[in-house]
Amino acid sequence: MKILKMAIVATILNLVRVTADTDSASVKALQDIQNSHIEGNIPNQDVFEKYMERDLVAYFSKKNKEEIKVEYEYLRNGPTQSGVSYPKYYLWVVVKVKKDERTIDAGAVRVQAIDKKIFEVTNYLSKKEIQDNGNILDSVFPKGLNEAILIRSKEK
Repeated sequence: MKILKMAIVATILNLVRVTADTDSASVKALQDIQNSHIEGNIPNQDVFEKYMERDLVAYFSKKNKEEIKVEYEYLRNGPTQSGVSYPKYYLWVVVKVKKDERTIDAGAVRVQAIDKKIFEVTNYLSKKEIQDNGNILDSVFPKGLNEAILIRSKEK
């Protein structure tokens, strides 16, 4: 009976070790895939900010008749990579009329980097939308960013 118990314990320990090794290999494989998506989609450093500004201005220009400029700050350093989707960036943006610096819009934006060439805005929530319904953030932004977004939405 004692030998049987020892054999069962040894088998369980071996299964735990094999599972842990498999999980480690799976995690590494997923990380390798995620890194390849980051490397394959994020523009090179020398054009990164230029492309980000260009694509944000293009997006917000569609909504405004006046020439605009966009100021932005990152809500999270670096890209967020989930599975095999495009890498995402989360920003707080302030849209201003270029000629007189008047603020005409502000809010939280999620963009994805595609093929090292463009940043596509996938979601934008204006400051007013956030103030009216802070719960709306949960459907778009990682929960860890919601407090920072709510604070910015209350600033003048």
